[in-house]
Amino acid sequence: KQLSSGINAEYGEIQHIDQALYDHFNATFWREVGNEEGIMEELAEFQQLNKAVQSFCVQGSKRGYHGTYENVLAPRARDNFQCLAMNTRCLPFAQHLEARDDIAVTEEQRQELRDQD
Repeated sequence: KQLSSGINAEYGEIQHIDQALYDHFNATFWREVGNEEGIMEELAEFQQLNKAVQSFCVQGSKRGYHGTYENVLAPRARDNFQCLAMNTRCLPFAQHLEARDDIAVTEEQRQELRDQD
């Protein structure tokens, strides 16, 4: 379906604004990064550590949500909280956190908090 020339022009203007905003903040970001001493070394160290953790946690990948790929946890990693944290999408991970006994707030604890107010 063809867009009208008015909509096409409006889209071009919005796209131009979006690109200008992106260019500005991208340049600002890289300027700030460039001012941080040792940040590239820190990034390399983080990437190496991340690779080591992922090699422990992940045994492969599969086609997932909307055609993206998602990690398949290695059997040894399925009960490892850090592996789950790094390889679970936000909503399922939040539900996992809510279900954990060690962080659940009991009704008794809630009442203690209310009594303190």
